[in-house]
Amino acid sequence: MNKRYTANNRQNLQIVIGLPAKRQTTITFISGYGLKREGYFITENEDLQKALEKDDRFNRSFRLSEVDNMSIAEYNANADIKKKKEQSEKIFKTIQEAKDWLNANYNVPYNKLGNKTLCEKEFKNVGLELHFENT
Repeated sequence: MNKRYTANNRQNLQIVIGLPAKRQTTITFISGYGLKREGYFITENEDLQKALEKDDRFNRSFRLSEVDNMSIAEYNANADIKKKKEQSEKIFKTIQEAKDWLNANYNVPYNKLGNKTLCEKEFKNVGLELHFENT
């Protein structure tokens, strides 16, 4: 994941950041251009990203401004949509697994779950979509 960090109200910024195993590195935020004049630093290194986001200066001297070339607002909106979709879908291998899950989690009696169509109806009643791995 590619992350862009932006210096707050500065064209240049240089900081020393601590990394795992008691190592340190110097980060230089280079001058921006055009409308984005604030200095920036881009990295894919996850250890460096974690260190930057745990640093006391995070959100004071610099902030996270983009993830994979998307603004933070757009990235968070996409993540929320994906999370809601994952929460509204349930994927099973067999119809019997779906029946067992509905019975265990929502106390739907097995006699209401006779076939796939009835199972799909009961899933909709609890606000979920039923899907199978091989379809």
